[in-house]
Amino acid sequence: MSRGRRLVAHLIVAAILIGQAVALVRDRETWPFSTYPMFSYLGGGPWVEVTWLFEVGADGRERPLKSLSRLQTFRLYPLEKIIERVRDRPDGDRLLDKALCELLRQYTSMRRRGEEDGPPLAGLRLYSLRWERDPRAGNVDRPSGRVLLAEALAAPGGAR
Repeated sequence: MSRGRRLVAHLIVAAILIGQAVALVRDRETWPFSTYPMFSYLGGGPWVEVTWLFEVGADGRERPLKSLSRLQTFRLYPLEKIIERVRDRPDGDRLLDKALCELLRQYTSMRRRGEEDGPPLAGLRLYSLRWERDPRAGNVDRPSGRVLLAEALAAPGGAR
């Protein structure tokens, strides 16, 4: 690359960095520069609530379902929206239990056909987890409370 082209490239990069720095210092959205306000403050109240799916292993221990690749029919973000809508219905609790039963049935069926290499599951549980807000997330592994929303347990011998 010629010396002139290198100089132009450096000037462009410098202009972008200076523009971003000015936006951050002035705390203003100036297109195309942003202060990324969604990441610059803690919104909401003193609590954080999340809906999370737990797998129940063959040994009976619960583990948060960290990878949804095992249950590809679920997408985590819409899960909370779907649950909100379903819970508002008079038969919402029954529908959530039924949905988890179907999800567990599909997973077990996929394992039998060899389409899934995950561990055998004895069940699925859906919890609402609640944390006290901590800016450093020091309590990320220790929710302050949890409420069971729905549960699906395999029949004995059914989750192989």
